[in-house]
Amino acid sequence: MQYKNPNPDSEDARLSVEQIWKNGCQGHPLSDHDWKHFIALSRNRFYTYHLGAQHAQETGQREYLESLEAGFVTELMNASGLESLWVQSEFRESAIGKSAYKLIRRRKFKARFRFV
Repeated sequence: MQYKNPNPDSEDARLSVEQIWKNGCQGHPLSDHDWKHFIALSRNRFYTYHLGAQHAQETGQREYLESLEAGFVTELMNASGLESLWVQSEFRESAIGKSAYKLIRRRKFKARFRFV
């Protein structure tokens, strides 16, 4: 992303939350301020997923858990910037995160052979 302002961290160069989310998810460069904001937004998303999946697991809602995981993995696979942060986060190291990571790897493996 190109900024008109020579200082990308100045107040008037900052993006809206919507633009930060969109650009960050797509892996586009962000100013330092906007990058920190994207990290915070991403961590909130990861935490929300983790809480929902944990609740579904604890209450025995297997189908709902599978649906949550499938949706989350699809979201990550369609957002390289978000996936990159998630892979580096502590959320991936939980049992719930490891399950989602396994599904990502399985989907990526299958995708390699889909168009051959």
